[in-house]
Amino acid sequence: MTDYLTGKKAGKGSYFPLRIASKRAGKPADEANEHPVLLDPVVGTDTRLLCFSEDSGSPVPRYGEHEDKWLNQRAADSIHYYHLDEGTWNAERKDLMDATQALCADLEKLVAQGQRNTAAYDDAVNTLLELIDPFSKFSSACLQVARDRGLLEEIFPGLQ
Repeated sequence: MTDYLTGKKAGKGSYFPLRIASKRAGKPADEANEHPVLLDPVVGTDTRLLCFSEDSGSPVPRYGEHEDKWLNQRAADSIHYYHLDEGTWNAERKDLMDATQALCADLEKLVAQGQRNTAAYDDAVNTLLELIDPFSKFSSACLQVARDRGLLEEIFPGLQ
């Protein structure tokens, strides 16, 4: 993959680093003993190790080195090897995060005005649900915005 803004080539290729290289699985039953460095996008707990800068849209490790060195390393290495901070992706992610912020502000205003039973409220909720749908582009960044604004409870009452 090439970052079209910087011209830098990057990618994972066949790189599959493990926390302890000697624990590499030789057969499927041994895979549970591997501790991969790179995040697996289908593992929910792995996806929570990344967050996104609202200023730039760029991915950053959720945990600093002082909080959890291993989790920080996994996120930082994944950002690097998966090239998650590619310039055009950051710009698109930032635009979607900004749109989500504006939508959240609209939703908060509707709620404050007691307009939960209106078409405008329903439209705003449906648009937000589209943005945070797991199959939508950069949905994790949009979900972060909605979560940070405390709107998930508004949309999904009783959510813990």
